[in-house]
Amino acid sequence: MTRQWKALVLALAGAALLAGCRPCEPVAPHPVAVGSGLYLDRTLFDRNRRDTIVSLAAEAGLHWTREEFLWEGIEPAPGQHSESLLERHDARVTKLAAAGIQILGLLDYGAEWSTGGGAPSTDEQRADFARHAAFMAERYRGVITHWEVWNEPNLEKFWHGTPDPEGYGLLLRAAADALRAVDPEIQVVGGAIAGCGRDDRAFLMRALAAAGPGACDIVSIHPYSGESPWDRSDGPGNVCALRRQLAEAGWSVPLWSTECGHSTCDDGVAVEEQPGLLVRMYLSQFAAGIENVISYDFVDDGMDPLEKEHHWGMLYHDLEPKPSLRVVGVLAGLLEGAWVHGHFQDGGVEAVRFEKDGGLTLWAVWAGAEYPENDPLASQRGRVFTLDGLLSSDTVTALDLHGRLLVVDREGGTARLEAGGSPRYLFIQSAGG
Repeated sequence: MTRQWKALVLALAGAALLAGCRPCEPVAPHPVAVGSGLYLDRTLFDRNRRDTIVSLAAEAGLHWTREEFLWEGIEPAPGQHSESLLERHDARVTKLAAAGIQILGLLDYGAEWSTGGGAPSTDEQRADFARHAAFMAERYRGVITHWEVWNEPNLEKFWHGTPDPEGYGLLLRAAADALRAVDPEIQVVGGAIAGCGRDDRAFLMRALAAAGPGACDIVSIHPYSGESPWDRSDGPGNVCALRRQLAEAGWSVPLWSTECGHSTCDDGVAVEEQPGLLVRMYLSQFAAGIENVISYDFVDDGMDPLEKEHHWGMLYHDLEPKPSLRVVGVLAGLLEGAWVHGHFQDGGVEAVRFEKDGGLTLWAVWAGAEYPENDPLASQRGRVFTLDGLLSSDTVTALDLHGRLLVVDREGGTARLEAGGSPRYLFIQSAGG
């Protein structure tokens, strides 16, 4: 799948002028990556399942996964490591590396012998965790280059006690120093906060202040939007506010979204709605200034129709693909190597511009409001994306969410494409591109 979309993209290039749309909150051009958490630690004792998951993720062209390494299981006693478990971790890391999927390693949770099962809260406990971080960095030196410290420390459920922003900041600093002592090129990812609302941002900023300048190279957030399209939620405004707060505090670092998604449980979104919502989520988060979006998660964790946590995946629990797998694969292929170069709105139309090597311009277009996918009143509602300034020698091609060719209304130097509730893609190739 990835190869065919890559071939199509390489056959297209160019640029044009956007008519009638106004730019959104300015975001500097930045690279993008499409990922999803495979969480292969849940398959450590099922090699066939692991291999199938990796194969499907690689075929879809996913760029990144988030992989968890639980401290207590790896180091059940001070300085004593479970070699049998580590060998299984080695196997999943090797498999992912061979498939070309980059790994964000997640270091989290306490060890009974050090922290009593809670989060590290003393200098001694933080030193224990830092030694664990260094051990993992050494074991996977050159293979795992990005490490995230803890998961959702602003929630009692995952901090295993009352959330403590200063305590998390000190833990982040200790782990970061230990990781970089092993390899100065390691990228430390800090934050991993649940949500991005006012209170979540306050927690993060206090934690970063306690950690001190340079404690992390990347800030990560988990900006879920429930059943709402991400671009119609509080998400864009919250991310804009976070970018502003980080800049004011002197943190010039990339933003990553390391958990987000739409569950297809009975009280969630319909399986048929998930594809369009996921692609809108990726696109609108890129437009908001987030560089890497790693959805939660790739595989359903169970089969209870009422359990929300069982149904985030692009694969069912039995590893049969949901419709979302194909469309996210199309997106990943189209955006490989792409940079965001603008986000525009015009009434009900959203448009994100991407640039790729070779002069390729790609527009992702959708209707921000909730309208039918094939709406006969699209033109009357003004939901038409228009590009002006095209030359007669320019080639214009459009694809739908699934990668199928669409008819483009072209007249002279203008091209028009109706915008649906699910994103569509428009490519411009100039004769000299």
